[in-house]
Amino acid sequence: MRILRPKLEEFFSGLNIHICCKDEDIEFLGTENSITMSNFRLMKNKFAHVYEFLTSSETHPIEELLKECEITNYSINVPTLNLQTNKCKIISQGSYPTKNLTSNQINKLQNMAITKGYEITDNLNEANWVIGVESVDLFESAYKGIKTTLIKTGLGHNLYQKMFPNGEVLDP
Repeated sequence: MRILRPKLEEFFSGLNIHICCKDEDIEFLGTENSITMSNFRLMKNKFAHVYEFLTSSETHPIEELLKECEITNYSINVPTLNLQTNKCKIISQGSYPTKNLTSNQINKLQNMAITKGYEITDNLNEANWVIGVESVDLFESAYKGIKTTLIKTGLGHNLYQKMFPNGEVLDP
């Protein structure tokens, strides 16, 4: 949501948009106009409108919000990086409601990356290709301009493709 905040603020020019999350996840949103759930409970009556993200079985909740607001173009301009590395990070753990990768899927992805000349790494900071399921790390990597491939195990593949048109989506 942090990555899409500028699109919402542009669309709703003049409004102050605050985003609330679990206390332990506030680091992912940054501090500007972000509120922890515990603080939100104390401040709830100060907001004119509150939109709660609910997970359905068909559409990502952020994608649903964008659709309701009639925001159709939310592609993100990302930098072009020329990283001098051949490291690939595989993200197997997803954000709810994404299913995690199985060990068989992980092995197939590792073999695919190795076949393409990549070395598997556990260090996200040294990777110039990130493969995985929906997660903060995958979306952040795409936002930074790192080559990313989303493995379709959740609801966010349409959101990912619209945000990062150059990103790749694989069906497991």
